[in-house]
Amino acid sequence: MTTSQFQLRCVGEQEFVPWARMIADTYGLDRSEEELADQRAATDLSRTLAVFDEGEPVGGASVYSRMLTVPGGVLPVAGIASVGVAPTHRRRGILTSMMRAQLTDLHEQRREAIAALRPSEAGIYGRYGYGPATVGNRMRCDRPAMGFRPDTDFGDGTVRLQHADQARPLLEEIYDRVRTTTVGWPDRQTAHWAVRLADHPHRRGGATSLRFAVHQECDGRATGYALYRHGSAPDGAAAVPEWWRWWNWRRARARRMRRCGASSPASIW
Repeated sequence: MTTSQFQLRCVGEQEFVPWARMIADTYGLDRSEEELADQRAATDLSRTLAVFDEGEPVGGASVYSRMLTVPGGVLPVAGIASVGVAPTHRRRGILTSMMRAQLTDLHEQRREAIAALRPSEAGIYGRYGYGPATVGNRMRCDRPAMGFRPDTDFGDGTVRLQHADQARPLLEEIYDRVRTTTVGWPDRQTAHWAVRLADHPHRRGGATSLRFAVHQECDGRATGYALYRHGSAPDGAAAVPEWWRWWNWRRARARRMRRCGASSPASIW
């Protein structure tokens, strides 16, 4: 990156909105005013970088300071997020300059000893010292063909669908109990929960609003939860094949499942 053309520095308050919209655009997304407000509440501008070209943000990366469960304890971690370079400015060393600035700051300022990110393209970040720490799976299941083993223990608890405002404190309680004993899980602060549970209609992909299923034991303790949506029929559904309509109308899109009790997984499923 040639410093005579571009400027690398932290994002100012008045620059946040154009910066956030630019980052969203690199992922093919739009940001509503409500989403921008939630993102701003979760963002530390003193640790949010941007590369400017004639005053316009063309690249960015942010650090969210979190606590990460590791073998033997919990340590501070620099959560790297909102990384992007405008398509008009790629292959000019902008990403490399931001990654170098972030990691240099972590070292020289004696900040977090661990930096972690969840990239959209994992192959990009090996050159900066990052490596795979975990993997994820997606399952597509045909419900009529699914069943429980005869010896499945469903326990004595119950599962209830709850409104988001009712479910959130229980979700936070369950998550915090699980993450302190599960390696690789970060803490989640209030602002991060707001972003995680945001349910904007234009993000639903034709599905319903989020459903919140919470498992509670007989004594009232919340021990598991699942967030999911029901698929819905798109506009002009009558013109699409019957198999497509059947799949999309009747499927459930599970987003997250958490549990801290022995019987809650089966009950949630």
